[in-house]
Amino acid sequence: MVLQQWWHGVSVVGLRGIKARLGRSALVQAKRGLGVRVDVAAGGVFVAGSVDSGISISATGISVGGNGGGISGSGTGFSSIAGGIGGSSGSAVPGMWLRDACSCNNCVHPTTRQKLFSTGRFADADAHAETTVAAVESGPEPTSSVAIRFADGHVATTTASFNADIWSADLLPPTHTWHASAFSRVRTDIDYANLTSADNNTRPLLSLLNQLQSYGLAFISNIPFSSSSDDTLSHSSLEVIIAAMRCYPRHTFYGRTWDVKSVPNAKNIAYTSLDLGLHMDLMYFEAPPAIQFLHSLKNSVVGGQSIFVDSYAAAQILKSESPHHYTTLTRTPLTYHYDNDTHLMKQHRFLISESDINSDAPNNLRVFYSPPFQGPCERVRSSKEMKELVDAIAAFENILRRPEMLYETRLEPGTAVVFRNLRVLHGRREFDTSTGERHFKGAYVDHDVVKDRLMYLRRQKAHFE
Repeated sequence: MVLQQWWHGVSVVGLRGIKARLGRSALVQAKRGLGVRVDVAAGGVFVAGSVDSGISISATGISVGGNGGGISGSGTGFSSIAGGIGGSSGSAVPGMWLRDACSCNNCVHPTTRQKLFSTGRFADADAHAETTVAAVESGPEPTSSVAIRFADGHVATTTASFNADIWSADLLPPTHTWHASAFSRVRTDIDYANLTSADNNTRPLLSLLNQLQSYGLAFISNIPFSSSSDDTLSHSSLEVIIAAMRCYPRHTFYGRTWDVKSVPNAKNIAYTSLDLGLHMDLMYFEAPPAIQFLHSLKNSVVGGQSIFVDSYAAAQILKSESPHHYTTLTRTPLTYHYDNDTHLMKQHRFLISESDINSDAPNNLRVFYSPPFQGPCERVRSSKEMKELVDAIAAFENILRRPEMLYETRLEPGTAVVFRNLRVLHGRREFDTSTGERHFKGAYVDHDVVKDRLMYLRRQKAHFE
């Protein structure tokens, strides 16, 4: 039987029938010719890779690391979850953690895949003793697995994909902050026909989702369209794209999908021909939609170019150049509201936050910026505080206006842009309605369903490589 396990990107492959217990040892072979030795002694099991890396499994748990480097201390995989337990020589994964993470049918329901106990159960002294690691052995044929046996006889079996299954962060591509020129170099449009094909080829979708996760911005091209005023094909194409992604439009008071064009007596500045500055949508919602689609149906006007800026990059620049302004924006809340057309909605938000543990940006960063929907600063209590806030916002906006930050493009008919509304600021230039038509179809999707598709497809891809 071949065993495979990933810790910090190192793949360890074992020989058929390995069984590691106290007083016994065996030899295994790693990919790329690395020699890996499994030694078992009174202190436990130690799996050591090529000189200075390894995984130690003892009565108290598993340690990741070795003599002066290797896979230890990188802040990923096991060590990040265990919080660096084990010191400089390695990062420990306690037996209690392993026992709590067990996914056998007694711990996780076999069909619902939901956990059958609370982590709090191990607070009891007797239950605590159950988490002692007694042995590590190969799993049953023909599966590729390793079994961890505990003092009470319970066996936790982990598969070859244990690390990928548990650490979802490993399933996401890295986040890249960008300036306009950098994004221009990496932009790769996804062809509509390839994306929506029924041949089960997931590569176009995975490429789209990877771009969206890494850069927050992606484009779909060659969407069928017609110049006819009754172009039902173009109007339905956005729904086809979202369905091909196995996602669902988020219904708001703007509708399931919505039309972006200049109309008389508009209830939203987007429905005018005015210059629409950089912003994020629906900041007055408690949970604003994280993904936005804009599909160009018609665009024959003079002007109306679409503009985008990476808010993560702008915030990082502000922190580097004006840390006092950055701090102000993390401590003084703004009010975002919508008070129009029988609706009254309001939320208080810091323009910059570093408290979102689920953020994929550096320092748990989030940015909430939407001047068109900003209300009176209700939480500002003094003239000094207001002046500091005004200066801090101005400093942030000066960065946004730098030419090197601004990615500008014209969305020609048959093109759609997809972007992360809670990362990429968007806007458009003023246009002249007397010179033609500008009509986009828009939709929102929650990030959860997009991230679901991305992680699932990346895990499937990893399993078959």
